[in-house]
Amino acid sequence: MELQQQVTSQEISIKMKDLGITEPSIFYRDYRGSKDNEIEMNKEPYFNPDNVNAYTVAELGEMLKDIQNQIDCGDVCYDLTFESEKSLIGWGGNSHEESADTEADARAKMLIYLKENNLL
Repeated sequence: MELQQQVTSQEISIKMKDLGITEPSIFYRDYRGSKDNEIEMNKEPYFNPDNVNAYTVAELGEMLKDIQNQIDCGDVCYDLTFESEKSLIGWGGNSHEESADTEADARAKMLIYLKENNLL
């Protein structure tokens, strides 16, 4: 599997950065100038404001797990699933789904949804 299939796309990565999602990442791209396949690797995960992070599926999984642990479930506890054939992720009993061509982008789109709807 190619690296581009395992990290967030340029478009999704920029949207995350613009929303203030700046967790450290092992991979990055130049902020606006690089193409989707121009991914660089940090020697250790960090956030550089001049770049845009290309988050891996694992990094996004950790971010979502941390969020899940912070959200007060009330009547509904949250569950995260991925269906590879449909590329869907659902979040919680109120069931919001995001779809994407890759699992990384689907997970990232869920983080974007949570951020845009003040659920973080």
